[in-house]
Amino acid sequence: MTYTDHDMAQPILTTNSKYTPYRLKLTEGLHLKDDNWNFVSVDNSEQGTWPRVKGKLIVVGDCKHTPKEIEILPGTFDNNPGKFVLWLRCTHPPTFLPKGQTVAQIIPTWEHPEEDNIPTACPVHNITEVKPQVGCELQVGDEAINITGLLHTDMDVTVIPAKHWPSRWALENVAGHVQGIGGMQLAKQSKSVVQIKGPKGQLASLRPFVLDYRKPLLGRDLMAQWGVTIDIPDPPQDFWAAVAEEHPTHKLNWKTDAPVWVEQWPLSKQKLKVLEELMEEQLAKGHIVETTSPWNSPVFVIRKPGKDKWRLLQDLRQINNVIEDMGSLQPGMPTPTMLPQNWKLAVIDIKDCFFHIPLHPDDAPRFAFSVPTINREAPRKRYHWRVLPQGMKVSPIICQWYVASLLSPVRVAAEKAIIHHYMDDVLVCAPTDDVLSHALDLTINALVVAGFELQEDKVQRMPPWRYLGLEIGKRTIVPQKLEIKAKIQTLADVH
Repeated sequence: MTYTDHDMAQPILTTNSKYTPYRLKLTEGLHLKDDNWNFVSVDNSEQGTWPRVKGKLIVVGDCKHTPKEIEILPGTFDNNPGKFVLWLRCTHPPTFLPKGQTVAQIIPTWEHPEEDNIPTACPVHNITEVKPQVGCELQVGDEAINITGLLHTDMDVTVIPAKHWPSRWALENVAGHVQGIGGMQLAKQSKSVVQIKGPKGQLASLRPFVLDYRKPLLGRDLMAQWGVTIDIPDPPQDFWAAVAEEHPTHKLNWKTDAPVWVEQWPLSKQKLKVLEELMEEQLAKGHIVETTSPWNSPVFVIRKPGKDKWRLLQDLRQINNVIEDMGSLQPGMPTPTMLPQNWKLAVIDIKDCFFHIPLHPDDAPRFAFSVPTINREAPRKRYHWRVLPQGMKVSPIICQWYVASLLSPVRVAAEKAIIHHYMDDVLVCAPTDDVLSHALDLTINALVVAGFELQEDKVQRMPPWRYLGLEIGKRTIVPQKLEIKAKIQTLADVH
């Protein structure tokens, strides 16, 4: 006795929808204990609203109702509920599917028998972009045939439909199956090596598989011999024009035009020396200029934790009191849990983001400060900022707006990618490595052209990715480990 998949299948399926797509649900609970493939068939006593149409049907998962941990093997089959078998498995066992759970859907193909030459009107289903088709010649000995096949990068092997295969070309059975859109089929392969000539004379020699498919599928084994490459074109010129154009600066609204002067407080000799060195550095970078502004706010320096470096800060509390609030542009941080599963990631950390965003020329003199000399041995030097100062209450809002304007043309040019941005952290997410590389290059170029500094070691390309206080793994997202210092001696210990 020969057993088929249908003989081993549990008859626990029925349909519960009157129109396409016809959804398949369980008539009883199903416990999946491992990740092996399971067979389920239609309950003949409860077929439900099974479609009464001629021709073939397509079975696929239902993106709305099929549980995420359930994988459905897609395929086509004749409309015969008595022989229909659904293949499904659990990717993260164990799991339990309750009675009434929708697990898949079936859709009529709307095709007409090929032998009927009468005109037919068929509904159009826009599933995806059209795959490239090429004409090629298959030759065995002195006999040749011409076919048009689909270049299919998801196929490891080349598949020729049985209806196109000459009966005189011998085939042999191959142990195993070939899995694809048409389901899982017993494999047959050409006994002889077939020479396949491409549209421009490219040659490949291989033994293609012959299966009951509708279209020839030209796989990676053929494309490798032909030297097929995937070329991602350079961005259009309007992208570079948008990136390179001078971005406007945001003018602040002030509650008063009366100058605000807060005297500089005394600093130690060590900190004065550090302050002078930092001033020379900022002056060389063009972040500050000498000024005679009637405004003044104190400056000071603090040592960066764990480093022999110092950070320059300005006490802008009195200045902030006379700046009108702008309101939040982005009330919350983007959450990476909304990103598609199994997409590729990269994270960029912009260095000193504020120092690369210009202040409006009318506002800059109001952010002035004084650098005293040791023992007042010479007149103090006075400067004002030309870039966003740290400590100004609306600097984060302007930063968010400015970086978003830089990334706007990138989002248009890399429309298949998802770009999350919050302050100086940028996350790029894409469905494939090629799309990610393309989107990441555009993002980096847009930021560099605008004058931002990016450190290569700050571009995270491999897991775990650290982003906005979270640690993102391939399958998990958890908060970053919190380090608590029990012994606190200075303010730097709690920084």
